[in-house]
Amino acid sequence: MLPQASSRRVIMIVYEGFQLLDLSGPVSVFDMANWLAGRTAYDIVIASTHGGLISGSSPPRMETVPLGDLTPEPTDTVLVVGGRDPALANARADQDLLTWLRNACDRVERMGSVCTGSFILAQAGILTERRATTHWASCGDFAGAFPETSVEPESVYVVDDKIWTSAGVTTGIDLCLAMVDADLGQQIMSTTAKRLVVHMRRTSGQSQLSPMLDAQARAGQRFSDLVAWIDTHLHEPICVADMADSVGMTERTFHRRFVNEVGTTPSKFVERARLDRARHLLTMGGQVKDVASTVGYRSEKAFRTAYRLHHGNPPSQHVLRERD
Repeated sequence: MLPQASSRRVIMIVYEGFQLLDLSGPVSVFDMANWLAGRTAYDIVIASTHGGLISGSSPPRMETVPLGDLTPEPTDTVLVVGGRDPALANARADQDLLTWLRNACDRVERMGSVCTGSFILAQAGILTERRATTHWASCGDFAGAFPETSVEPESVYVVDDKIWTSAGVTTGIDLCLAMVDADLGQQIMSTTAKRLVVHMRRTSGQSQLSPMLDAQARAGQRFSDLVAWIDTHLHEPICVADMADSVGMTERTFHRRFVNEVGTTPSKFVERARLDRARHLLTMGGQVKDVASTVGYRSEKAFRTAYRLHHGNPPSQHVLRERD
């Protein structure tokens, strides 16, 4: 960690048609960390190949600094934001941008990407023989275009030495919170997340896709509403009869249709939802006994047994691994 008075420069690289949230999310994290630290811990610079006003995928336009005016320094963090084609394809073909990234990579403290910005890093050769991730919907295309990079589609973000890559859009917030944790400590990171009303900082190995969102995407409207209700009532007893009644079906019909549309039985779905929520609460520092009660287990022993069967290890061991 740098001395208390030191400042890191964060260079956010954008281009015509970039994804606005890929920029605003990380910038908000570093700006809030500055406020909480009471100093400019991060000097945020928004840059583009030639500088000037740059239009993203949505308003407003951004005033940017030319990359040629920036000399990479050993304390710099460089992050390339993502975008959709044709904007992303144009950025991948920008030889001035790729050359600057290659020259900067060996000199800066960290280099990374948000969402599909990983395609630009890979195009520059920076991800060759490295592990990386990108938006889940683009992992197949990425693997096909850059077979020399090991893609981890299940990860929220991946850190390979000094190269940091994040998955889809909002995971850039998780990536930058992890950087704040490494630079300024857990207290400022946690308070930053709370101030930004981020439910929790997802850890690097956590899946990009929420089990609840995945279930809602596969279910029809009737079951989608039920899934949302389950998510907010995990602390209460939830029985199949009540679920069936809530959607106006007999238990037998409900069970069959739920399995067909969601892909698992109602009882197994509820148990998975409880145990996934428990993992999140534990990684936020929750105590096993309290977490067990919060996710609807009356017995701590039963919770520990179910947790081990679902996650492959006891709650305490899982917490230690997630925090490492």
